[in-house]
Amino acid sequence: MTAPEDSTTKPSATTVATGARASPTIFGLRLTPTQTTFFGLFLPLFALTSLVGWQFLALERTNQYRILQADVQNRMAFQVHTIQQTFNTILSDLLFISDLDELHRVLDDDNPAAKAADKAILATDLQRFSSCKGMYDQVRYLDETGMEVVRINFNDGHPGIVPEQELQNKANHSHFREISQLSQGSIFVSPLDLHIERDQIERPFKPMIRFATPVFDRTGRQRGIVVLNYLAASLLADFKAVATDMPGATYLLNQDGYWLAHPDPTQEWGFMDPKRLGATFANAFPEAWHRIQGQLQGQFDTPQGTFTFATLLPLKPAPSARPIVSLTTANASTAQADRYRWIAVSFLPAGHLIPTVRKTQYWLFGFYGGIVWVFGIGAWLLALSRRRLQDSVTTLNTKVQELEDTRHELVQNEKMASLGRMVAGFAHELNTPIGIAVGAASHMSMAVKEIGTQLQAEEVREEDLTANLDAIHTAADLTLSNLQRAARLVQSFKRTSADQASEQARCFTVAEMVDDVLNSLGNIFKHTAIRFAVDCPPDLVIYGKPGVYAQILTNLLLNSHIHAFAEGSEPGIIRIWVRQLLEKWLWLIFEDDGRGMDETTRQRVFEPFFSTRRQHGGTGLGLYICHNLVTNELKGTIDCQSHLGQGTRWIIEHRLSDSASEEEPI
Repeated sequence: MTAPEDSTTKPSATTVATGARASPTIFGLRLTPTQTTFFGLFLPLFALTSLVGWQFLALERTNQYRILQADVQNRMAFQVHTIQQTFNTILSDLLFISDLDELHRVLDDDNPAAKAADKAILATDLQRFSSCKGMYDQVRYLDETGMEVVRINFNDGHPGIVPEQELQNKANHSHFREISQLSQGSIFVSPLDLHIERDQIERPFKPMIRFATPVFDRTGRQRGIVVLNYLAASLLADFKAVATDMPGATYLLNQDGYWLAHPDPTQEWGFMDPKRLGATFANAFPEAWHRIQGQLQGQFDTPQGTFTFATLLPLKPAPSARPIVSLTTANASTAQADRYRWIAVSFLPAGHLIPTVRKTQYWLFGFYGGIVWVFGIGAWLLALSRRRLQDSVTTLNTKVQELEDTRHELVQNEKMASLGRMVAGFAHELNTPIGIAVGAASHMSMAVKEIGTQLQAEEVREEDLTANLDAIHTAADLTLSNLQRAARLVQSFKRTSADQASEQARCFTVAEMVDDVLNSLGNIFKHTAIRFAVDCPPDLVIYGKPGVYAQILTNLLLNSHIHAFAEGSEPGIIRIWVRQLLEKWLWLIFEDDGRGMDETTRQRVFEPFFSTRRQHGGTGLGLYICHNLVTNELKGTIDCQSHLGQGTRWIIEHRLSDSASEEEPI
């Protein structure tokens, strides 16, 4: 039986013949003459008002865009000027020190006692200089042999004179040799990078630029060099401070496109980390980087937004300044200095060019009256269909909830099936040591009875008694070793089963958890040619839910057994690699050298109910559960890499919790 058609849901232009002119209808609703006149006047006016309002909005957007462009350009010029002024100050400091009378007295005085006194005075003056400036990590004077004569360490705001016995010889350092070859008045400037102490990047990061100039005595003979290690953190902080209230993002790049300053500090200094050599502005914004090349400054639009940039040439001297050379060579030309550059870039994403308040104001001014009427009429016309829509939504929500409940039940069933397989494997593994122990105990009982019989006889041979005692000793050892093996299996099963059934987080040893999972699945892999290679630090302890990790590892192992190695009928190797990186991140790489999968299958492996062995009873939930556990429970990511015939690799990474970092592992 079909429901009668609702005529109010269909537009109609029919009229009723009544002998007089019929009233017009709209969407099935008959209008009065007053309503007809209202719509005849209102709709053209509404269209005209909308057009005028749109023109006002477009004009306002253009004005705001120009104002914002000018503001960004002014701030960018100020940032560039600030950095250039900083460099000028440092260069002035360097030249000031190289011309100090105290320094030249040290160079010219041949009397050892007087020379020592002059050196002490020079060290005191440089210590005061370092304390006053507060921006140099080290202030040094090295003689012509490369030996440090005076060195002042900043010591986090407490400058100190380094004792003479701790001074070092830098003659073999490439920088010293290059600086020593400079002409009088030339200045050496190194690239901006992070300070490295004993072949390791110092943490927290310490951005550094090294300035140096050769020192000549009154006769014009080269007598060493003066070096300033500038702490560039303040320069970068000032650069960021100018951009604090600017819309969008402001970056400082080196000549290769690496970030020296970025709103996200984790993006900075990519060139110092071999693992992040691809973290560049060029890779993030290739079109913008291409347009920046070959220009000193400019502004342009891309689909991503608006870019404003200005190029700094820290190594290029001003027309009246002394020559400056770079790290690459002691005879760097102006062209080489041009290649060493910093680029300040401001990025305004599309859509950030008009203030929200201004935009709302113009929209309300042009459309308020019309929107009120449109909403009123729309609400009237839509009321008829609202009820039907609500009923449809309620029905759809019910079906979605039923589907979600069914999926949840299937996931729980899959988890229980996994636990059942573990129990079956444990029972099979436990049967062997218990059986051996029972046999050994039976043998001991027989030997005890044999000794009893011998003792009741009139004559006992020492050889027979010794043989029985040896048999009892051997059986006891065998019983003890197998019972200990059974105890270890029980303990492993207790940990694994309790963890998989519990949602409680605790500290645990990762290597022990991996061994427990492998032991619980030992029965499945025992009679196969599949080998395991586990690379996990034995002392790696983390805080989390061990049951989640055990479930993930169990599902990956069973997946490899079934799919990669055809249910164990093919040989191969499974590698498990676990590391804690950067203190807060755990990486787990699980790979096999099995059959692999094609690209279509790889893209669908995490879909629920997707299985290539459904005809063999596969549910398609194992990897779906893994994905849910990694993303929802661990708040991490899982990635699949595979090619047909070349095995499969699963990469899991997530941030570790530090909620119970002091708790001892259980």
